[in-house]
Amino acid sequence: MNEQERPKFWEQLRITFSRGLVVIVPVVITVWVLNGLFNAIDGIISPLFDRALGQHIPGLGFISMILLIFIVGALSPNLIARTIFRAFERVISSIPLARTIYTAMRDVVDAFQPGKRGKSFREVVLLEYPSPGLTAIGFVTNKLHIASPN
Repeated sequence: MNEQERPKFWEQLRITFSRGLVVIVPVVITVWVLNGLFNAIDGIISPLFDRALGQHIPGLGFISMILLIFIVGALSPNLIARTIFRAFERVISSIPLARTIYTAMRDVVDAFQPGKRGKSFREVVLLEYPSPGLTAIGFVTNKLHIASPN
């Protein structure tokens, strides 16, 4: 292997790794969030169902999670539900680390909702970054127009 082939190998390895990362990270985050949501709902609901029904029924926690998501989706346009969600956001906004994570996740979710323009992400761009020949996807969050001095 000569000197010119070596950088190509490492560059190709880095590009392949980056592509894999771009595919895996959203999948892992989605699975992690849904698993956490399921565990939280199942941990609260299952004991109630177990007592009420007198036995444990596998899958009832999952069905409860799906139903809760639909109920929240149906109530979200409602004035009372919006008031509750705003109160929740105020509580989250008072916690520094939670505020950062929640705001970022909300902006990402809003950006990808069909028919809705996110407040933070205006458009998707492809940039040559971090070095020539490599590209990265970016989101335009604001535009700055600099007037040239005359």
